[in-house]
Amino acid sequence: MGTRRPLILQMVHDLSALKPRCQFQDEDSEEYGSPIISATAVADVIRSRTEALLKKTKTAVLPKPIVMRDYH
Repeated sequence: MGTRRPLILQMVHDLSALKPRCQFQDEDSEEYGSPIISATAVADVIRSRTEALLKKTKTAVLPKPIVMRDYH
């Protein structure tokens, strides 16, 4: 999958995790949102965040990263 924003992925080993899950850092905060399990949902979040910022800034590429934690 391609994006016009850098992705920062932090892998966390969690022995209690029954399935891999991802959490995205809120755009303007240090907090993380609700866990997402589906790979399709992860791709949708990346796409929607990128499109929203591109529309707001009227640019083609953004240096602001999307930060995501993956618990497995």
